[in-house]
This record gives sequence, C-alpha cells and structure tokens, in this order.
Amino acid sequence: MVKNQQQADGISLQNAVRQLELWTDKWQLTLNPDKCKVMHLGHDYSTTYELHNGKPRVLDETVEENDLDVYVNSGLKPSTQCAKSANRAMSVLRMVQEIFQGLTEKT
Repeated sequence: MVKNQQQADGISLQNAVRQLELWTDKWQLTLNPDKCKVMHLGHDYSTTYELHNGKPRVLDETVEENDLDVYVNSGLKPSTQCAKSANRAMSVLRMVQEIFQGLTEKT
C-alpha cells in the first residue's frame, strides 16, 4: 500500500507541475527548466518530475537550496542555516573588532 501511495503522490505532484505550466503559458510567462529543481523532503525514494516546455525535460534533483539567504535541505535540519548565520555573524564581529582596535579612548 505504501508503494501505491507513493506512486499516487508522484502522479499528483506531476499533475500539479503540469497545471503550473499551463497557467504560465496562459499568462505568457516561461519557466526555465535549468532553474527548476526537485527536492525530496523527508524520504529516500526518488520520483522524477518533468516540464514539457516544448519538449519533456526531467527536472534536476537537489538536496540543499538557498533562497533569500534561507538554506533548506532535504532532511529539513537547520544545521546549514545555523552554520551560515554564525559564520556571517562572526565575520561582522571580526570587522567591528578591526575597526575599533586602532581607536584610543579619546577617539
């Protein structure tokens, strides 16, 4: 039953991708298949999805993506986001320390 449910979910998601394509065609927008990716969240089975923009093209798979400086991975763990944020904060702290290092009390 689990396998059949996975297949049904895959078909449902492919239909949703196709509906999105039809909507973008109606409004004269285009989807760039090179920028569209698939991330499987919380499971290890893989299903392929495709865009039919002219000719069928299977979407690339990814395990981690960054959008607007928010990192998301397929395990939904915040470790990458936390590490990147901590590195950015430490970089700013080092910059502030360098700036204030040369100042005297009077300055």
